Amino acid sequence: MACKVSLQSLLATLIAISVANNGNGSAQVAGRCIAYVRPATRIPSALLHVVPMPAWEQRKLGELVTTTIGGGTPSTSNPAYWDGEIPWIQSSNVLEDTLFDVDIPKAITQKGLEESAAQIVPENSIAVVTHVGVGKLIYLPFQYSTSQDFISLCGLKGDARYTCYALWKRLQEDLHIVQGSAIKGITKEDLLEKNLPMPSVEEQAQIGVLFSQLDNLITLHQRKRLWFAK
Repeated sequence: MACKVSLQSLLATLIAISVANNGNGSAQVAGRCIAYVRPATRIPSALLHVVPMPAWEQRKLGELVTTTIGGGTPSTSNPAYWDGEIPWIQSSNVLEDTLFDVDIPKAITQKGLEESAAQIVPENSIAVVTHVGVGKLIYLPFQYSTSQDFISLCGLKGDARYTCYALWKRLQEDLHIVQGSAIKGITKEDLLEKNLPMPSVEEQAQIGVLFSQLDNLITLHQRKRLWFAK
């Protein structure tokens, strides 16, 4: 989720879209959404009059997933392990602040999977970078495998899009707290102990859609700035 541009007008547009498409009830969800992300995005207080700060239940990440799966790297010196049909992700493939779009140039074979620590991760899982590039994560709607730098969260019990945004925000907050210190990684145990604010499933879905719309608005905004800068 890119939050490095001015968001005041974009958020106002988001609320207007919500009202136009779904009525005032959706505007309330947008307001709760804005209140939730405000600490990370420095949103002006004037935009927060829609509703008060939401009081959502805090749940540990470990309670929100069914299982976790790690990864591994087949030997790069054995060509029989590579250029197969199983997508294989490494940390450098995942861009910062990009949660739903990733380019995966490498793939491994079934032999590479069976003769290494790599594992098949089921579709609709979240791959979280826990070593090089801590704080990055990506949602994948298809089966994949990863390097050892990831822990994948599988069998999500809530809305996948909302869970991605909520976990991303929590990780960014943690990184901000320890800014200036060397972060070598995060253990699976520490990751699963992290608390996330969890509204109802219905509201999670609405908020996930609103965040997606916000991402699209930011992307359009950035493209316009690049075009006018030419």
